[in-house]
Amino acid sequence: MTDFSSFVIFAGMRTGSNLLEATLNANGLACLGEAFNPYILGWPGHEEMYGMTLADRDADPLALWQRIVQSRGARKIRGFRYFHDHDPRLFDPLMDDPTCAKIVLTRNPADSWVSTQLAYATDQWKLNETETPIPARIRFDAAEFGQAMSEIEQFQLRVLHRLQTSGQAAFWLGYEDLRDAGVMTG
Repeated sequence: MTDFSSFVIFAGMRTGSNLLEATLNANGLACLGEAFNPYILGWPGHEEMYGMTLADRDADPLALWQRIVQSRGARKIRGFRYFHDHDPRLFDPLMDDPTCAKIVLTRNPADSWVSTQLAYATDQWKLNETETPIPARIRFDAAEFGQAMSEIEQFQLRVLHRLQTSGQAAFWLGYEDLRDAGVMTG
Protein backbone atom coordinates (compact mmCIF):
# COMPACT_ATOMS: atom_id res chain seq x y z
CA MET A 1 0.00 0.00 0.00
CA THR A 2 1.27 3.47 -0.89
CA ASP A 3 2.05 5.96 1.85
CA PHE A 4 0.52 9.20 0.70
CA SER A 5 2.28 12.51 1.24
CA SER A 6 -0.47 14.67 -0.27
CA PHE A 7 -3.84 14.48 -1.99
CA VAL A 8 -5.73 16.20 -4.77
CA ILE A 9 -9.47 16.39 -5.27
CA PHE A 10 -10.31 16.42 -8.97
CA ALA A 11 -13.70 18.09 -9.12
CA GLY A 12 -15.58 20.97 -10.68
CA MET A 13 -17.79 23.84 -9.76
CA ARG A 14 -20.93 22.93 -7.81
CA THR A 15 -19.98 19.29 -7.31
CA GLY A 16 -19.89 19.42 -3.51
CA SER A 17 -16.17 20.06 -3.21
CA ASN A 18 -16.64 22.62 -0.40
CA LEU A 19 -18.52 20.02 1.64
CA LEU A 20 -15.88 17.40 0.90
CA GLU A 21 -13.15 19.84 1.93
CA ALA A 22 -14.93 20.59 5.22
CA THR A 23 -15.38 16.87 5.89
CA LEU A 24 -11.71 16.13 5.26
CA ASN A 25 -10.62 19.08 7.40
CA ALA A 26 -12.85 17.86 10.24
CA ASN A 27 -11.18 14.46 10.09
CA GLY A 28 -7.50 15.28 10.46
CA LEU A 29 -6.54 16.14 6.89
CA ALA A 30 -5.78 19.63 5.62
CA CYS A 31 -7.53 20.63 2.41
CA LEU A 32 -6.27 24.00 1.24
CA GLY A 33 -9.12 25.10 -1.00
CA GLU A 34 -8.47 25.85 -4.64
CA ALA A 35 -4.73 26.44 -4.25
CA PHE A 36 -4.20 26.61 -8.02
CA ASN A 37 -7.32 28.52 -9.12
CA PRO A 38 -6.15 31.23 -11.55
CA TYR A 39 -8.04 33.95 -9.65
CA ILE A 40 -7.59 33.08 -5.98
CA LEU A 41 -5.04 31.51 -3.69
CA GLY A 42 -6.95 28.79 -1.88
CA TRP A 43 -10.03 30.78 -0.91
CA PRO A 44 -11.36 34.25 -1.73
CA GLY A 45 -9.58 36.95 0.24
CA HIS A 46 -6.43 34.94 1.04
CA GLU A 47 -3.29 36.71 -0.09
CA GLU A 48 -0.64 34.21 0.98
CA MET A 49 -0.18 30.46 1.31
CA TYR A 50 2.96 28.90 2.78
CA GLY A 51 4.81 32.18 2.32
CA MET A 52 3.84 32.54 -1.34
CA THR A 53 1.62 35.18 -2.92
CA LEU A 54 -0.62 34.68 -5.93
CA ALA A 55 2.13 36.16 -8.13
CA ASP A 56 4.72 33.81 -6.60
CA ARG A 57 2.44 30.84 -7.19
CA ASP A 58 1.76 31.88 -10.77
CA ALA A 59 5.49 32.18 -11.41
CA ASP A 60 6.26 28.75 -9.95
CA PRO A 61 3.26 26.56 -9.10
CA LEU A 62 5.46 23.55 -8.37
CA ALA A 63 7.15 25.48 -5.57
CA LEU A 64 3.82 25.94 -3.80
CA TRP A 65 2.92 22.30 -4.27
CA GLN A 66 6.27 21.26 -2.76
CA ARG A 67 5.68 23.54 0.22
CA ILE A 68 2.25 21.98 0.71
CA VAL A 69 3.66 18.44 0.57
CA GLN A 70 6.71 19.11 2.74
CA SER A 71 5.03 21.16 5.46
CA ARG A 72 4.76 19.53 8.84
CA GLY A 73 2.18 20.08 11.49
CA ALA A 74 -0.71 18.55 13.34
CA ARG A 75 -2.42 17.50 10.13
CA LYS A 76 -0.51 14.68 8.52
CA ILE A 77 -1.59 14.95 4.90
CA ARG A 78 -2.35 18.13 2.95
CA GLY A 79 -4.06 18.61 -0.36
CA PHE A 80 -6.31 20.85 -2.41
CA ARG A 81 -9.14 20.98 -4.92
CA TYR A 82 -8.17 21.02 -8.61
CA PHE A 83 -10.68 21.85 -11.36
CA HIS A 84 -10.38 21.64 -15.14
CA ASP A 85 -9.54 25.34 -15.41
CA HIS A 86 -6.85 25.44 -12.71
CA ASP A 87 -3.16 25.85 -13.50
CA PRO A 88 -2.46 23.20 -16.17
CA ARG A 89 1.27 23.10 -15.31
CA LEU A 90 0.40 21.14 -12.19
CA PHE A 91 -1.64 18.37 -13.81
CA ASP A 92 1.22 16.17 -15.03
CA PRO A 93 3.29 16.38 -11.82
CA LEU A 94 0.19 15.50 -9.76
CA MET A 95 -0.66 12.56 -11.98
CA ASP A 96 2.95 11.36 -12.08
CA ASP A 97 3.27 11.25 -8.29
CA PRO A 98 2.02 7.96 -6.84
CA THR A 99 2.36 9.41 -3.32
CA CYS A 100 -0.31 12.00 -4.14
CA ALA A 101 -3.68 10.39 -3.41
CA LYS A 102 -6.31 11.09 -6.03
CA ILE A 103 -9.94 11.75 -5.13
CA VAL A 104 -12.37 12.18 -8.00
CA LEU A 105 -15.61 13.95 -7.14
CA THR A 106 -18.42 14.03 -9.68
CA ARG A 107 -22.00 15.20 -9.89
CA ASN A 108 -24.71 14.89 -12.51
CA PRO A 109 -23.42 17.44 -15.05
CA ALA A 110 -26.85 18.97 -15.64
CA ASP A 111 -27.37 19.50 -11.89
CA SER A 112 -23.90 20.99 -11.59
CA TRP A 113 -24.50 23.35 -14.52
CA VAL A 114 -27.86 24.54 -13.18
CA SER A 115 -26.36 25.06 -9.73
CA THR A 116 -23.49 27.05 -11.24
CA GLN A 117 -25.87 29.27 -13.19
CA LEU A 118 -27.94 29.87 -10.04
CA ALA A 119 -24.79 30.76 -8.09
CA TYR A 120 -23.80 33.30 -10.76
CA ALA A 121 -27.32 34.76 -10.71
CA THR A 122 -27.56 35.06 -6.91
CA ASP A 123 -23.88 35.35 -5.92
CA GLN A 124 -24.53 32.58 -3.37
CA TRP A 125 -21.63 30.21 -3.81
CA LYS A 126 -21.59 28.48 -0.46
CA LEU A 127 -24.58 28.07 1.84
CA ASN A 128 -24.39 27.11 5.47
CA GLU A 129 -27.11 25.01 7.06
CA THR A 130 -28.83 28.12 8.46
CA GLU A 131 -28.84 30.09 5.20
CA THR A 132 -31.71 30.14 2.75
CA PRO A 133 -31.05 30.05 -0.99
CA ILE A 134 -32.11 33.17 -2.86
CA PRO A 135 -34.81 32.20 -5.38
CA ALA A 136 -33.73 32.74 -8.96
CA ARG A 137 -34.51 31.65 -12.47
CA ILE A 138 -31.92 30.95 -15.10
CA ARG A 139 -32.04 30.82 -18.87
CA PHE A 140 -30.95 27.61 -20.57
CA ASP A 141 -28.35 28.24 -23.27
CA ALA A 142 -27.79 25.02 -25.20
CA ALA A 143 -24.43 26.09 -26.64
CA GLU A 144 -23.11 27.17 -23.24
CA PHE A 145 -24.38 23.98 -21.63
CA GLY A 146 -22.80 21.87 -24.38
CA GLN A 147 -19.45 23.64 -23.98
CA ALA A 148 -19.50 23.16 -20.21
CA MET A 149 -20.36 19.46 -20.57
CA SER A 150 -17.56 18.99 -23.10
CA GLU A 151 -15.00 20.59 -20.78
CA ILE A 152 -16.12 18.46 -17.83
CA GLU A 153 -16.05 15.26 -19.89
CA GLN A 154 -12.63 16.00 -21.38
CA PHE A 155 -11.19 16.68 -17.93
CA GLN A 156 -12.68 13.54 -16.39
CA LEU A 157 -11.51 11.39 -19.30
CA ARG A 158 -8.02 12.89 -19.03
CA VAL A 159 -7.87 12.05 -15.32
CA LEU A 160 -9.22 8.54 -15.91
CA HIS A 161 -6.76 7.87 -18.74
CA ARG A 162 -3.77 8.99 -16.68
CA LEU A 163 -4.88 6.90 -13.73
CA GLN A 164 -5.23 3.84 -15.92
CA THR A 165 -1.97 4.27 -17.82
CA SER A 166 -0.01 4.86 -14.61
CA GLY A 167 -1.60 1.99 -12.70
CA GLN A 168 -2.92 4.29 -10.00
CA ALA A 169 -6.29 4.10 -8.33
CA ALA A 170 -8.48 6.95 -7.15
CA PHE A 171 -11.16 7.24 -4.51
CA TRP A 172 -14.29 7.99 -6.55
CA LEU A 173 -17.10 9.96 -4.96
CA GLY A 174 -20.43 11.13 -6.28
CA TYR A 175 -22.23 14.19 -4.98
CA GLU A 176 -24.76 11.91 -3.29
CA ASP A 177 -21.97 10.14 -1.37
CA LEU A 178 -20.91 13.26 0.53
CA ARG A 179 -23.57 12.83 3.22
CA ASP A 180 -23.18 9.05 3.47
CA ALA A 181 -21.07 8.35 6.56
CA GLY A 182 -20.26 4.83 5.39
CA VAL A 183 -18.77 6.07 2.14
CA MET A 184 -16.97 9.01 3.70
CA THR A 185 -15.31 6.90 6.39
CA GLY A 186 -14.41 4.22 3.83
